Amino acid sequence: MGVADLRQKQIPELKQTLRDLLRKQFKLRILKASSELKKNHEFKQTRREIARVMTLLTEKEGN
Repeated sequence: MGVADLRQKQIPELKQTLRDLLRKQFKLRILKASSELKKNHEFKQTRREIARVMTLLTEKEGN
């Protein structure tokens, strides 16, 4: 999901996206702990997506 797509969303949609990404990160953490995670790069991608969404939420809530 790109920044342009995220900028078009409203605050409630961004919060839902953030919740979904946090759930995904949790599931990835569980898979890693059980040595079942095959795509290690997903951690980094998910972490960066979370940061993007949180940055946009801060921007939109500040205005």
